[in-house]
Amino acid sequence: MTTEIPLPPELEDAVRTGAANAPARPFDRAEVYTRARRIRRRARAVRAVAAGVVLALGASYPFVHARLVPEVADGGLVGGQPIGLWADRPQPPKITDYGSAAEVPGAKGDVAGQLRTVGGRNVVVPAGDPPRGFGLPLGASMGPAPIQGGGLAAVGSAPASDVSGLYDRAVVVLDPTGRAVASHRVAAKVWESTGEFAQRLMPMTGNATTLFWWAFQDMKAPHVVLNRYDIRSGRWTVLRPAVGQKGFALPYYGMQATASRILSWPAVGGPTCSADIEDAGTGERVGVLRPVVSNCTDAYFALSPDNRKAAVLVTYRTVKDWSQRVLIMDVSTGKTLREVALPTLPAGTDRSELATGIDWLGNEWVRYARASFVPSDPAHDPVMLRIRP
Repeated sequence: MTTEIPLPPELEDAVRTGAANAPARPFDRAEVYTRARRIRRRARAVRAVAAGVVLALGASYPFVHARLVPEVADGGLVGGQPIGLWADRPQPPKITDYGSAAEVPGAKGDVAGQLRTVGGRNVVVPAGDPPRGFGLPLGASMGPAPIQGGGLAAVGSAPASDVSGLYDRAVVVLDPTGRAVASHRVAAKVWESTGEFAQRLMPMTGNATTLFWWAFQDMKAPHVVLNRYDIRSGRWTVLRPAVGQKGFALPYYGMQATASRILSWPAVGGPTCSADIEDAGTGERVGVLRPVVSNCTDAYFALSPDNRKAAVLVTYRTVKDWSQRVLIMDVSTGKTLREVALPTLPAGTDRSELATGIDWLGNEWVRYARASFVPSDPAHDPVMLRIRP
C-alpha cells in the first residue's frame, strides 16, 4: 500500500519538462562566503571540543591509572636494592632492663639477613659469619644495620694500634652489592675520651652519607647522646639532644634514617607501636607518631624518602598465632591512612628461623619481604610484596 497520489502521465511529463528548462539560479557570492564562515566556525568548535576531551582525559589519567594499579602487588625481583630482614624475635627488648647484655634480635639495629636477587631469583642471604663480622676480629658490636639504599653498616672492635691494651672501634659500610665503600678506625683513646660506655645493646642506622647510633655517656652523671658518623671522612660528632632523658632511660631499640630525619622507636613514654622523629642534623625531636594499634606485639618503622609518610610493620604473636600487617601513616597528622593485612604463614613454619622486613622504593611503594633461612621450611621461598601507600 502506498500513500502517493498517482498523476496522469501527461501532467508528470509536463512537470519534468518544465523543471529541465528552468533558468539557472544566479550565483550569490555573499551566500557562499556566509556558508564558508559557518563551516569554519563549526570546524573550530569541533577542534576545541576535541582538545578539551584530550585535556580532560590527560588530567584524569592519574586517577584512572590509580584505579587500575593494584593496591598490593607481587614484588617481582629485588633488583639492585636488597631488603634487610630482621629475625622474628619472640619478644621486643626489655627497654627497662638497662644493665642486661642479653642479645635480642634487632636490639642494636642488626639484621639477620637480606633478600637479594641472585642469578635472576630472589634468595634470602643470612648475615652469619661472614659477613656478620665484616672481617672484624671480634665481630660487630653494633649492627649489621640496614641503611638507606640497601647497604649495610656495622661498628666492631679491633685491637688498638697502640700498646694501651684497649680496642679501637672499626666502622665498615657496605653498598647494596656487598662491596665495602668505607672502612675507618676510631682510635681507642679517642673513643674513651668521649666518656661513652656500653650499658646495654644500642640501635644504629644510617642514610647514604651518615651513620647514627644512640649511646650512654658519663658514668657519674649518665645521659643519652646521639652519635653522627660521616661515612666518607670518618668524622665522628657527638650530639646531646634534649629528648635524651637523664640516667639510663633511653627507650629506643630501633632506628631508621632518611637524608634529613631519624625515626626511633618506641617513642619516649609511648607504647610499643610508636616512634619519635628526630632531625638528622641536631638529633632534636621534631615529631611523634603514636597510632592507636591493637594487637601490636612488635613493630618496625620506615620513613618515606620525602618524610611525608611512615610505614609500620606490625607483628602480633601468641604461642599459637602469628600475623603481620602494614600501616601507612601521614607524618604531619599522625593519622593512619590505610592498613594492609599480609599473607599468613604456611602450616609447619619454624618461626625461630623466620625473618621479615620493610623498606621504601622511592615514595611510590612500600616493599615487604619474608623468608625462612631453612631450605626445608615451608616458608623458605621468599615472599615479596609491593604496597601502594
